[in-house]
Amino acid sequence: MELSVIFPALNESAVIENTLANAVSHLRALGVPFEVIVIDNASTDNTVALIEAFAKQNPEVSVIRHPRNLGYANSNLTGFRQAVGDVVVVADSDGQHTLADMPLFLDKIRGGADVVYGWRKVRHDPVLRKAISAGLSVAARLLLRWKLHDINCGFRVVTAEVARSLTKVHPVNYFGPELWVHAVNNGFRVDEVIVNHAERKGGTSIHAPWRLPRTMARAFRYLLTLRRELRDGVPLAAKSLSSRRAG
Repeated sequence: MELSVIFPALNESAVIENTLANAVSHLRALGVPFEVIVIDNASTDNTVALIEAFAKQNPEVSVIRHPRNLGYANSNLTGFRQAVGDVVVVADSDGQHTLADMPLFLDKIRGGADVVYGWRKVRHDPVLRKAISAGLSVAARLLLRWKLHDINCGFRVVTAEVARSLTKVHPVNYFGPELWVHAVNNGFRVDEVIVNHAERKGGTSIHAPWRLPRTMARAFRYLLTLRRELRDGVPLAAKSLSSRRAG
């Protein structure tokens, strides 16, 4: 088994070196071939320079830079297109997730799941971020038949088949709901695992309090669009797993 690990990044100079060092350490401990690809979404700080310096000492690491900010979903899509591994991992580059949790995901993949979501059962985020994620998950339950817990978690694992089957995304700063609809419409099996979640050690979130009304309005319109795509796609597959949980 070979792993491709994708880190979408935007202005993460405060944490990116730590994120990559921790990732490479845990991946080497797994004892399987791997690559790490950082998808830089047109950072305006020195994120790219730090990645390139790290990559000189760690040949498994590379960076691809978008010429302009294409949105988080497109960073995922770029990573999916570039990945060569049998299993493709996406994790936020802010250091709040740890690849020490990878064995949990791989157990689910070996058990037959095609898509595995992380579940931040215990979260270390500001109230605003928790509220946005909770609202998104509740709305996804109502509109998209979402059956699990944390549709907006930035730690997800898919098989190469899933990664290669996704050919376009919406230009938004979400991806979990879209991946769910794609999985349902194509009969991929979906599961989840509980993951560790740490406080952000540096940098800032893209979510600001004064943007909340606009953020929620855009998210709702996005979910309505996905609902139409779900309705027009293949009915919910019998293959889709119910919410089996770790722990």
